[in-house]
Amino acid sequence: MVADDASRPSPAGGSTPSPRPVRALRPADRLGMRRKLALRDIRRAPTSLVVAALLHLGLFWAVREYWPPPEVVPEPVKRSVEASFDAPLDDLAELTPPKPPEPEVAPTESNPEPTLSDITDPEPPSQLAALGFGAGSRGRGGRGGGASRGGSHELDPSEVVAPGDPFAEFVSDLRMRGLDVVFVVDSTGSMQRFIDRAREVIDDVANDLSAVVPSLRLGLVAYRDLADDWVTRSSPLDADRYQLANFLIDLRASGGRRISADLPEAVEEGLRVATDELDWRKGARRVILLVGDAPYHEEDRAKALNAVRSFARDPQSVVNSLLIRADSGDLTSNELATREAFGRLVQAGGGVSFELIATRRDSGEELRQQVIEATFGREWKSAIDALLALRGPDRRTDTVERYLRKRDTRWFLRRLRDDPIHSLVVEGAAALMDRRLGEGCLALLRDATVSPAHRRAALYVLKRALPAARGVQPDLSLPLAADAPELLRLTAAVGALPPVKPAGRAAAPPAPPR
Repeated sequence: MVADDASRPSPAGGSTPSPRPVRALRPADRLGMRRKLALRDIRRAPTSLVVAALLHLGLFWAVREYWPPPEVVPEPVKRSVEASFDAPLDDLAELTPPKPPEPEVAPTESNPEPTLSDITDPEPPSQLAALGFGAGSRGRGGRGGGASRGGSHELDPSEVVAPGDPFAEFVSDLRMRGLDVVFVVDSTGSMQRFIDRAREVIDDVANDLSAVVPSLRLGLVAYRDLADDWVTRSSPLDADRYQLANFLIDLRASGGRRISADLPEAVEEGLRVATDELDWRKGARRVILLVGDAPYHEEDRAKALNAVRSFARDPQSVVNSLLIRADSGDLTSNELATREAFGRLVQAGGGVSFELIATRRDSGEELRQQVIEATFGREWKSAIDALLALRGPDRRTDTVERYLRKRDTRWFLRRLRDDPIHSLVVEGAAALMDRRLGEGCLALLRDATVSPAHRRAALYVLKRALPAARGVQPDLSLPLAADAPELLRLTAAVGALPPVKPAGRAAAPPAPPR
């Protein structure tokens, strides 16, 4: 009988039990075994390891829950970007990658189109001066200020002087009273150079004065001599700068000298109209600046002095003078007579006297400075200059330049309906003038839904761009009728324009004729 393996004797003579057969583990059993081993290791691990693992899990959850998504810009960055613009940004689109252009959507009442005051496109430095625009406040304007002031904004005197300083009190009092300024200008033949300079800087002057006193009104009285085709013409005191701009662009120097050797002009008539016929505000600061290169007639001296004394009886009223000289040499006999005559008027009016050589290249900037000094007084000149220096570059210049390069007449027509109307839009529209834009300006003249200021701005665009439109002086307090003679004449001027050019970016449009 063969012995069983289980009881097979060992070499030493004993018996050895046979080994237990090993069973292969299934995959599920292996997973369970690993879990048991992991739990055993965790039970044996130090408590600090478990705490560290839990902290890591909590930190991971917190990061996922509270970390800002990539498209959100941190608040400090947003504040720094807003501080670099004159007007606050409505959004931070400039910080995100550029997107493909989307089709234009017509503005609605629930989704109105932003005005130029809300637009700041950071573009390369503009070349608006090369398009025939003036060289004063271009790029200095701010936002707000009303349609009549073209984007000028109110400056804070506390940024240049301490609270309670006499200058701060002076500006505060002016803003409560209001400011009325009237230019009384000799418009005889020798004054054309000055009138040209005045056209160039009138918008700068309006921006400067309204930045200090937003409730500004401007007016102008032009005078010639008694034997000329007219003696006086005037533009009424108005807060709308384009009321005066339209009058000034039509003004031409002519006439004078009612007899061959007669140098004096009808100064007394210009002063009479300014002091007696214009609608000055009661209690406002009232400033007259008499501009000319010839004295009054000696027999009319009493009339001129009486008009000035009567006007200056109000403590808020002042009369200044500006003598226009031919060159920087010795004064001529006529200039000496004019200086003496104007000196008497200024003494009676409590003002100051200035002189200007209109043929000099920098005479436009000098004129702007003289108007500021005549308006506010020499004692405040340095403080006013410091206040006006607070204005930084106007980024909207770049926006206007971009649409000029695109020749986007539709954009300019939309912007001409903005409130406030920015003066850069008016000048850009005049430079870009084509038939479509001209027809759009004609439509504004007939539009009863816009203000008179918008209609006057549209008329000024037409006059700046089209010499044939000059001399047309309709009353735009109401819209023009379709059969109004003035509108028919303007329509003929627009109809002579070439057809609309296709949009392009090749070159900037030519400067409008002045």
